[in-house]
Amino acid sequence: MSINLEDMQDEDAACRFLEYCLDLDNLNCPHCGEIKRIGRLEGRSTRKSTFKCYSCRKSFSLRAGTIFEGSHIPLHIWLQALFLTVASRGRLGAHNLERLLHVSLMSAWSLKRKIIHAVGWDLICPERDAGDATAGPPIRWPAIPASLDGQRKQTVAQQRMENLRLASEIFDHPQLAERFEEAVIRLLLFNPKSATVSSAAGSSAAASDAAGSEPGLFRGLEAQGQFDLFMRADK
Repeated sequence: MSINLEDMQDEDAACRFLEYCLDLDNLNCPHCGEIKRIGRLEGRSTRKSTFKCYSCRKSFSLRAGTIFEGSHIPLHIWLQALFLTVASRGRLGAHNLERLLHVSLMSAWSLKRKIIHAVGWDLICPERDAGDATAGPPIRWPAIPASLDGQRKQTVAQQRMENLRLASEIFDHPQLAERFEEAVIRLLLFNPKSATVSSAAGSSAAASDAAGSEPGLFRGLEAQGQFDLFMRADK
């Protein structure tokens, strides 16, 4: 199992990645809770990964009922921030994320805070969660020499991808891929309204309780305990 950084290169790739991680046949309507009468909208003017419930006649996207709902930050930036946070074990500060992702400092701070709250220190940095003082202090991203920086004529998207590749080399460790996959699961299952997250290793009853009373987008998966559907089998 390995991490494909191309899944985070743009919005189209991020939508395909999230759809591949999910069993779209088991989506729940976040408005009425319908499971079966749901179809994809594929019009030219329709946003990507948009679905319609033919029970309540309302449409929704993959963001509905998740931590992504209401966020102005693109999905691929969310995934990039998640990867950098997990890879660095939470030791990259908001200032570093601001530089690496080319977002505002407030957005970088908000991304890291929400990711840590949803995923949990027990996965991002088990040593810190266990109270190990050797978990390490915050780290600084290596500065790029001005001579090289001036020669690079890259788009912002290309710079982000280069930063991700460099991070995958600097922070590479045997469990990085597994932790990232688990982090994606927790981020998708996080219920911002109840401020809880369902563990992939938990029971179906615990998942149902964690989902709260709201008809979340993935309640069908949680109730059935089908967390394995989120895993990328080809990685």
